[in-house]
Amino acid sequence: MKQNSFCTIQRSSRSLVRTKEFWQTENYKERDRYVVESYKAVKNTHPNKNMHYIREMIFSVDHTIGIDQLVKAAAEIRRFFIIDCFQISIDRKRGQAHLLFDFMNKETMTVVQINQSNFLNLQVLLIKTLGMPIPEEFKEQWSYFSLRSACQYDSEVFQNLLKECSHLKMSKYYYTIIKDLVDFADSRIGSITQRLHKIK
Repeated sequence: MKQNSFCTIQRSSRSLVRTKEFWQTENYKERDRYVVESYKAVKNTHPNKNMHYIREMIFSVDHTIGIDQLVKAAAEIRRFFIIDCFQISIDRKRGQAHLLFDFMNKETMTVVQINQSNFLNLQVLLIKTLGMPIPEEFKEQWSYFSLRSACQYDSEVFQNLLKECSHLKMSKYYYTIIKDLVDFADSRIGSITQRLHKIK
C-alpha cells in the first residue's frame, strides 16, 4: 500500500460503492475475468493470487471536482503510468474520490510497480490535472516536484518552453533572461533525472 496525507493506493477485491456520482466501463468481476483471460493467453497459466493487480486510489476532493474531471485525470494517469481506471465514485459526505485501477501491464503481463518516486509524480499529475490546491506537505518543495515531474514526462520540456516564449512579444533583454533560466533549469533537472533513473 502507498499512502500519505493526500493519497492512498490499496489492494481491492470488489467493485466501488455505487454513489450518486459514479462512472465505470465495467465492474470488478468483469475486469478481473478480462485480466485472467489475457494473462492465460500469454502465460498459459492463471495469475498468482498474490499479484494484487486491481487496486483502489483514494484522495480528497472538494465540491468543484466532478466525475468528468476525474475521468480525464484517469486518462492522463493511464497515458503515463500504464494503469487503467475502470471505475470512479465520489463520496461527497467524506469529500473523497475513489478510483479503481487495473495495474496489469498487458504487454508484459506483469503488475506495474509504483515506487516512491512514481507515487510522487502521480500525485503531482493529479494535482495539476484537476487544478487542486497544493497539499501542505508538498508546498515547501512544490517547484522542485513540479519541474522534476514535467521533465520526466517530457525530456524537452524546457526547450519547448523556450520556443513558446520566442513567439511572445518581449524585449531581447527579457528573452535572454528567460533563455538563461531555461538553460539553467534544463541542466539542473536533467542531472537530477539521470540520478533518479539510476536509482530505479
